[in-house]
Amino acid sequence: MPPIPHWQLPSLYWVSRIEHPPTWRVIFLLPLEEKEVDHFMEKLVDIDNNWPDRPDAKPRRLLEVPWVHDFIPDSSIIAPMFTQAEESPLIFIDEQSKRDDTALLLYCSEDKKNHCTLRVPINRANLMLSAAAEEKIVLEGEEFHPVGYDVPAIMKQGQQQVQETYPIFIIAPMTPEEIERLKTYAEERMVDEYEYTEWFYVAEKLETHDMKGLTAWFESPQCNFQTPPFYFMALDRWSLEIANDKEKVTDEWAECIVASDQGAEYILEDDNGHRYVTWRGGFGYDRWSFDEGTMTCMQLEQANESFMELFQEPEFVYWKAFQTWADKTPNPHGEGFDFPKGRSYWPRVDKDE
Repeated sequence: MPPIPHWQLPSLYWVSRIEHPPTWRVIFLLPLEEKEVDHFMEKLVDIDNNWPDRPDAKPRRLLEVPWVHDFIPDSSIIAPMFTQAEESPLIFIDEQSKRDDTALLLYCSEDKKNHCTLRVPINRANLMLSAAAEEKIVLEGEEFHPVGYDVPAIMKQGQQQVQETYPIFIIAPMTPEEIERLKTYAEERMVDEYEYTEWFYVAEKLETHDMKGLTAWFESPQCNFQTPPFYFMALDRWSLEIANDKEKVTDEWAECIVASDQGAEYILEDDNGHRYVTWRGGFGYDRWSFDEGTMTCMQLEQANESFMELFQEPEFVYWKAFQTWADKTPNPHGEGFDFPKGRSYWPRVDKDE
């Protein structure tokens, strides 16, 4: 299995945003049915009563972060997830957890000097992290070095997504003359914004000349983009038809495709309405005229309006690894949809304490 691109990982909000109650996030590294998740989470909140020298600390509420990919990752995934969580302590449930009832802890001391991983009995994980956070114990495990790359903006929640250009992908086969004709037509319609466009002819690299083909190329080894664009335009044969004969097509809103990764954004919130994890599993898209499409890209960049406000009847396409999850999950931008509450699990004490 090839490494998971970092832009397909769940994006974890910094834990300090959830000020009350104190909380640990439990990240599942394998797809499980809901009852299996319940099984593990109940064990995590059911503290071991036969624990010699049990530390005097308060276990915390737990929030579930489900694994939505179609496959099981290797252990290399924990480093980038720990980094983009700003080194907040994390609990992982993996394949070994199913075999021996253990959990993997990633811990960072408050001074950021002590990073370690350790595998512990599952019914001690919660209290161990809590005791370490309260400085009641010192966790000792395998030394761990967080990865040292800059986390891309797609993972920095609550921050404005900025691109220097408006990428335009030509996804249908065209001759050089047809491409120039399309560029000339686009320049006439986009006027001042045309200078900010960057054109990419990718048709010959796609298995299918549509949004599914383009999305598949973005996540293929052949793609030379470090991170797919947050939003972009795509042009197909229909775009060329309009450029060739404007009178032939009366629906000028169909000139180009505009896509945004906000369209496939899925967010979980806790009981108090705090967002604690986000996935962006693909793109939502619709057809626009060139001038309106450019304005839509500007609105997405400046965050003046949300995807739901800008796109009235979008279509959706997902990363391959998310397809099974997407097929059984209500689209977050469907009519009447509200982001679900994440499932909270409380220690075996009164949750109001």
